[in-house]
Amino acid sequence: MGLFDFFKKKGSQGNCQSQSSDSGNNFYFIVSNKYTAFGSLFAEGKIDEGYLSVGDKVWVYQKNGECRHNRIEVVRLTLNSSTVNVNQIQKGQEGVAIVLSGLRNFGDIDYGDIISKKEIHQEQKIEENQPPARELPTPKTYNDANRNTHIEMATNDLCSIFGSATFGDNLDKNREWIKNVGQDLYDAHGFSAMQEVFINVKNRYPMFQAKLSSIWDGVGGWAD
Repeated sequence: MGLFDFFKKKGSQGNCQSQSSDSGNNFYFIVSNKYTAFGSLFAEGKIDEGYLSVGDKVWVYQKNGECRHNRIEVVRLTLNSSTVNVNQIQKGQEGVAIVLSGLRNFGDIDYGDIISKKEIHQEQKIEENQPPARELPTPKTYNDANRNTHIEMATNDLCSIFGSATFGDNLDKNREWIKNVGQDLYDAHGFSAMQEVFINVKNRYPMFQAKLSSIWDGVGGWAD
């Protein structure tokens, strides 16, 4: 059983206008990873249906069905962790990554977001005998009940942000997102999880440990 049901829908959803793809192909892609490279934000994930080409216009939806971005252009498609550029991707291909026009900040796309060639409406499926994911107070970023997975995801995302900062990116534009990562860690797994992620990031980017500490100041009792 898949995570979402997707239904075709006429009219509008939020500020997103209904628009069918020229081919009638109902492509959608569930984001499972994101990273910055070559000055762009890459979204990796699973293609659940159809195909996508460079130049196509797509919608980006959040898990709750809200439209995050409306008809933005696909500017790059890659395979094998951004090493091989291609003009088209389709269901069954592995190591797929998508770059969308104008999306550069780490918070522009989130885990579980849907990239689709059509306006869609999704409802979450709960698999039989499987408890729903743990809900955390807002703000949150991952909502992952597995401590090791949560720590690994938080470490990788923060390192991606700080890694891009070494090339001149402004950390302040991602300040709230970075703070939310710390809050999410504290809410889900306590102060020790924040400490572990902080040490992981410090080991990779020691020049930014003071910046991370100052952003987390006051979160879960963190004192800069």
